[in-house]
Amino acid sequence: LRPGAPAPGLTAQNADNGEMDQLALASVADLYDYWNTELPADFDGQKFTPLAKLVSYDSKGAGMKLCQTSTAGLVNAFYCSLDDSISWDRGVLLPELSKKFGKMSVVAVLAHETGHAVQFKLGAKSGISQATKTIVKEQQADCYAGAFFRWIADGKSKRFQISTGEGLNRILATMFFIRDPVGTDANKPGSHGLAWDREFAFQAGFGKGPKTCAKIDQAEIDGRIKEQDFAANDRDQGNVKIDDEHLKKLQASLDAAFKQIGGDLPKIVQNGSRCTGGKPTTTPAVYCPDNNTVDHHRIQRGLFGQGVGEKGLQLVVIQ
Repeated sequence: LRPGAPAPGLTAQNADNGEMDQLALASVADLYDYWNTELPADFDGQKFTPLAKLVSYDSKGAGMKLCQTSTAGLVNAFYCSLDDSISWDRGVLLPELSKKFGKMSVVAVLAHETGHAVQFKLGAKSGISQATKTIVKEQQADCYAGAFFRWIADGKSKRFQISTGEGLNRILATMFFIRDPVGTDANKPGSHGLAWDREFAFQAGFGKGPKTCAKIDQAEIDGRIKEQDFAANDRDQGNVKIDDEHLKKLQASLDAAFKQIGGDLPKIVQNGSRCTGGKPTTTPAVYCPDNNTVDHHRIQRGLFGQGVGEKGLQLVVIQ
């Protein structure tokens, strides 16, 4: 948040008005500012109407009925087209994301859900109908969120500021965390895309704006998303062993891919995730700048183990 940021001027039903609710409301207020200007500018003068309802709930508490779904144990945030509302879990989801990735990750969640509201308000202008597959809606919402974050990065937000280095890296890390498991068919109901699919959509919005987001359709997605469902007899058979043979192949492929940079390429080593002469970079992979090495031990324990939740989280649009 910017120092002295204006109050949101919004309320949410069932809110406790704690830190997470205030951050969520500030996010929505900023999103209103953005879309009030951007929607008519990009879509033939169409006005943006504020959401009919904002709702906060605690997934650890007693369940309440939202969008025909009980919130008991529902660690989520979602847009509901039935009553034009956005709801968020202040008890688990928002605090967990804020702790892992910083407070701007909460802004990213609300930007994504508001992206769903925008696509439903646009309807045919965003190519959305009842027959539209989930993956199209989710990729568009990621893209609309990227367009909003460009507005923040350009210094136009009254409430938020973000760096285009570490700040955006944390936003992308948030999207990586909330992704489809490997082996998920992108065309199945509920699919959001793999980490790289989500990054692609966010970057498209960040670089080219909302008009590009509205053009994302099934044909465009089918042309770039390669993920297919695992065959029944191939489940859990996709991970290679992290051994000397495969690490040598990985090193060779990386050297070939990056040889054009003209510098000394890092070597993959096994040193117990320690840098002998300085501080390593953060997890899940450790790079030691003193001796230009990458420790594969941490990659094994982090990337394929405890560093990434096996199930992760899903932010869905409930229709």
